Amino acid sequence: MKIGFMIGENKYKYIDSNAPKAKINYSYSKYLGLDFIEFWKSSREKNLKNLDKENLRTLINQNISFDDSKDFVLSKNLFLNWLDNIELEHKRVLIDVNLLVKRFEVTKKIYNDYNVLMRPSNKENYLNIENYSLFGIILGLLFSKTKDFKYLNAHLKINDILLGWKASNGIIKDDLFLKSYSVSLEYNNVIELLKQKNISHG
Repeated sequence: MKIGFMIGENKYKYIDSNAPKAKINYSYSKYLGLDFIEFWKSSREKNLKNLDKENLRTLINQNISFDDSKDFVLSKNLFLNWLDNIELEHKRVLIDVNLLVKRFEVTKKIYNDYNVLMRPSNKENYLNIENYSLFGIILGLLFSKTKDFKYLNAHLKINDILLGWKASNGIIKDDLFLKSYSVSLEYNNVIELLKQKNISHG
């Protein structure tokens, strides 16, 4: 499990209130094995709630205008479209998600809109918590289905950003639900993985 390498000297240090403006540095981190799991768990547990799939379905079934003939599509519309199609395993959706995962791993930002190459119209527009939460939910659902670690690795980083997000940046009730849903998906996925590997996690 790669997540064991993402740890500081004595605590989970990857929640930064300056993110996403400042990029969190995951390089050259000390390996602490099982201690990392406890640090990671404590960073997540205060933000967990029972997953309410009906509320999520209500949110993602909003009327959206998705027109892929336009040069750029709002990220919210794009992500809601992906969420509606994940269970159908649309090949085009997976291609687009995989490309955005690659872009995110470089920038550690989710922009307000994207074109077909998953590039934004304006690199200064990336401070919408809803977009990070929705993309996190997509990654969590995809890891649940595929067990592909690129989704879990990106999801951890998305949630690190979400957990450090300043309330002053504007967080409303729906944002808090989506944030908690993203964190809960990651938490449940990792705990299930630990159980499968017979790794003690307290």
